[in-house]
Amino acid sequence: MIQENEIRGKLIALSSLDEFEDWLVRESWNMHRDSDPKAQQLVGKVELALAEFHNGHLPEPLLRQRLRNLASIYEVSFNPQGDDSGGSVTYTSNSMVQKPLVEMPASMVSVS
Repeated sequence: MIQENEIRGKLIALSSLDEFEDWLVRESWNMHRDSDPKAQQLVGKVELALAEFHNGHLPEPLLRQRLRNLASIYEVSFNPQGDDSGGSVTYTSNSMVQKPLVEMPASMVSVS
C-alpha cells in the first residue's frame, strides 16, 4: 500500500530521479488493490510527467518543477450534512477562486 503523504514527502525531498522512479515503481505496483484513490490519482499524475520527460517532451528542470507542484497541491472535500443531492464540494490548495464561507462542525470535514 502506498500513501498520498508518503508520495508527497518523496517528491519534496527529490534528489535522484532514478532512485525516485525505482521507489515509485516498487511501491505503486498493484496499488489499485489497496491504496487510496487520491494516492492512485497522484501516482498517475507523477507517471504522466515522468513519461513526458522520458519521451523528450519535457526537459528535466520543468519535470522537477511539475513534481514539486504536485507535492504541494492538496484537496479539501466535504459533503454537507443533509445534502440530498449526494454531491460534495472540493477545493484545491492552488485554486484562485474565491471560496465562500461555510459554517459546519469540524467533524464533517475530511482533508486528504
